[in-house]
Amino acid sequence: MIQSLKYILLLALIINTSPTILAEYECVGIEEPDEVEERPRNDKKDADKNDPKDGPVKPKTDTKQKPKPKAKKPLPPKPERPVETLLAELAHKSHAVRDKAMTDLMTHTKLNDRHLSKVLSNPKSAEQKHRLIKVALHRFYATIKLAEIGEEDKKKGALGVYFPSVKQRVNIVHPHQYSALKKPAMMITHTYPGFPAYVHLRAGDMIIGMDNKLFPDDLDHEIFSDRIKVHQAGEPFTIQLIRNGKSMSVTLSLARRSRLVALSDEMASVPHPQAYGPWKRYLKKLMGDKSAEKPIRIDPDKNADDPDRDNPSKDD
Repeated sequence: MIQSLKYILLLALIINTSPTILAEYECVGIEEPDEVEERPRNDKKDADKNDPKDGPVKPKTDTKQKPKPKAKKPLPPKPERPVETLLAELAHKSHAVRDKAMTDLMTHTKLNDRHLSKVLSNPKSAEQKHRLIKVALHRFYATIKLAEIGEEDKKKGALGVYFPSVKQRVNIVHPHQYSALKKPAMMITHTYPGFPAYVHLRAGDMIIGMDNKLFPDDLDHEIFSDRIKVHQAGEPFTIQLIRNGKSMSVTLSLARRSRLVALSDEMASVPHPQAYGPWKRYLKKLMGDKSAEKPIRIDPDKNADDPDRDNPSKDD
């Protein structure tokens, strides 16, 4: 009897305290999980996804075209010093000043034949005459008309360097040949007048990279050429090089590749640019030789064969 009474009292106590316990749980924010609504199964759709008859499911491909890299803006024009000042600096006692004056004259927009004739007829030194002839040579080849063909080549850039022997690879210099190198370099020996390489590069320069990227260990003339051709004509182009043991960087504007190809074809039977007939007549005219006053013209239909087929050259 007593035992039954104890069970009854215990049951009454549990019933009276249950609401309080539930209220305490609600105060601390414990919530019962909501019932998850079961999504109706689309058996047909699921069957289509996993139907072995249709083969593996092909991943979706991104049909959006990647944006083309924006062309670099051309270099802004540099302020030009007076032509007379630069001509006088060709005879300056400092080699650096003479070299800078020659470079500036090659691209000067106000230099004309009258300026050239005046100094060439009475030069102050043999070096001044030599430098001025180089200026005239560059301007001549930069302005003559050439039979340019190929729309793609008209867009591609060209530096204007010339490698007499591609097979012998004599222009490629490796680190074991020159201790200052970490990667192979391309040594410049020839440049075409009328192109940016003639203005900004010197014989003996070792190009170690382009656009801040060194050349790979397997550098060859094709890799060197491809680094240039990916840029458009007129774009600014930065070259890293070693000149006289010092590292330096040069930024220039590329010429049209179609013009380089046309000039290379035109010069195929000429040993060097100074031996070209129209140029020799033009130089005589500048130096006061009236017998040289003949029209300067290039036959666009001329296609001279390369006399050095077994030892081909490479132009970039």
